[in-house]
Amino acid sequence: MKSLAACVTNTNCNPVTTTITATRKTNPELIKAIVKLLMGVFVFLIMSEGGKAQISITSVPYAPGATNFDLYNPVDAPTLASTIPTGWTAASSGTATHNGQGTGTSATGGYWGYGTGGDFSLGALRSVTPGNITYSVSYTNNTGSTINTLTFSWDYEQWRYVNTSGWNCSGTGALAGNVIVDGKDFAGVAAGTNGTVTETPVTSFTLTGLSIANGATFGISWVTTDITGSDNGISIDNFNISACFSPVATITGASNTLICAGQGGSLNINITSGAAPFSGVFDIALVSGAGSASTYSFSAAAGASAVAVPTANLTNTSTANTVYSISWLSLTGDNGCSGIVGTTLTGSVNITVEPVAN
Repeated sequence: MKSLAACVTNTNCNPVTTTITATRKTNPELIKAIVKLLMGVFVFLIMSEGGKAQISITSVPYAPGATNFDLYNPVDAPTLASTIPTGWTAASSGTATHNGQGTGTSATGGYWGYGTGGDFSLGALRSVTPGNITYSVSYTNNTGSTINTLTFSWDYEQWRYVNTSGWNCSGTGALAGNVIVDGKDFAGVAAGTNGTVTETPVTSFTLTGLSIANGATFGISWVTTDITGSDNGISIDNFNISACFSPVATITGASNTLICAGQGGSLNINITSGAAPFSGVFDIALVSGAGSASTYSFSAAAGASAVAVPTANLTNTSTANTVYSISWLSLTGDNGCSGIVGTTLTGSVNITVEPVAN
């Protein structure tokens, strides 16, 4: 047996020794990777600020409205932590430099709350001392369901003009590697008046086909890009998110699959669906016999397990049985977000209508 001791330093500056025991067959590259991981965690703990809890999404539709950063004032580490919104963090790859609020007239690198008149944003100016500056937001899906659809928008702002430095945007957690999120980078411009803002909106975009399980985390991070020397003064503002799920709505049967023509009343079509209130249309198709095909529009409350269809929609004008097939024609609202399509409609049920007795 061999032992490898990797010494790291904890956040109280006390040496902490982690001993990794390996056999002769252990791959040295694996040991290096473990040590690198430990050091990476250490660096993150030292450099990350804000550090507030992840935002818990407990129900859908989730649409909390715009997050602004008007209170953000990174004059020092404690004030940064108390004024950055919950779920957001700030981190520097170098020595954290806190500058408070400003308009971009200063060339000092570090954290900034860029803005005027009480309207401020998450600002950064990359330079040698603070290094790269990262802002991140993180969420946890605690809805009890799988989130399939997310919609985002935000504004990029530039307050100081030096070169084309900007933001490198990336998905995190369940959004890591998402090409749409990763494509929302920002490149600044060199031409402009320091102290005046140029806004570049990231127009609302929707991610569909996701599979963010209950308990999973996801988010977005923005890292400053480096061109040369002191870079642009840039910021993020007016962040919006909405979360939805795209369930499967299924027809599972009926309260009675054999009815008499002209009996009156209604027939319950059994369904499974999402928790949100919804409306839809059933297609009542004629399979055999003498009758009339039709459709039936309905609205259902949250968690409904059946929809009542009047038997008058199921006619029989012959002396033999007539068979109808009831299936989905359309459904809206069941995915938890207005205007977003994504619900899968499955299942059907056959209803036999006996002729009127002579």
